[in-house]
Amino acid sequence: MRDEPHDLVAAYALDAVDDVERRRFEKHLATCASCRNELEHLRDAAASLSVPSSTAPPAHLRDEILRAVATDAETREATRPVSRPSRRLFLAGAAATVVGVGGVGLWRNRRDEQPVTAQDILDDETSQKGRTTYAGSTVTVARNSKGQGAIRFEPALAPATGHAYTMWTGSTPNHMVNSGQFDRDGRQSTMLLNADMREVRIVAATLEKAGTTPRQPTSDPVLTIHLT
Repeated sequence: MRDEPHDLVAAYALDAVDDVERRRFEKHLATCASCRNELEHLRDAAASLSVPSSTAPPAHLRDEILRAVATDAETREATRPVSRPSRRLFLAGAAATVVGVGGVGLWRNRRDEQPVTAQDILDDETSQKGRTTYAGSTVTVARNSKGQGAIRFEPALAPATGHAYTMWTGSTPNHMVNSGQFDRDGRQSTMLLNADMREVRIVAATLEKAGTTPRQPTSDPVLTIHLT
């Protein structure tokens, strides 16, 4: 337990006090305008320097910062006094560091959770790819290590009026499933394939009525790509 209630300001701001210290400091806080002012400024400064996060910082980091705070307090007592503003900036930086680490963790988690796009899969150098040409367009199918797939027409092709290119995937020609349909206006060039691509060996395209989701192809494929 810390000897001086004044030295609990930073720990209290970081919620790093035990129940006894909390009651002791809050009792002191009720009669100490200086500590109330410092606590308010410390919280404001930390908030302005950090990114709010629900991710808790590593326990060892908070311990290291609190040790630094304690060392700062001992140094101040052993040498000349340090002004309140200087101390406040030091403590604010400590608090912001703790909160900021949580923010970085949250940012990393959010980044990792971003949905994969068709372009991501096509651009991934580790993705397995298959290609063919159709009506002057280079058609590329890509499958990443997670079993996600995408297809690209380069350039995009406009289908016959009222129709759209519908993609089919499967392990054999007799076991093909509808895996998505391009738009009817021919401006869409890439699309995620709605299928678990890990066992897929064949990707084919047929022309179907736009806006429909047939369970089986109604015409012969206009193109077929084989994956190994």
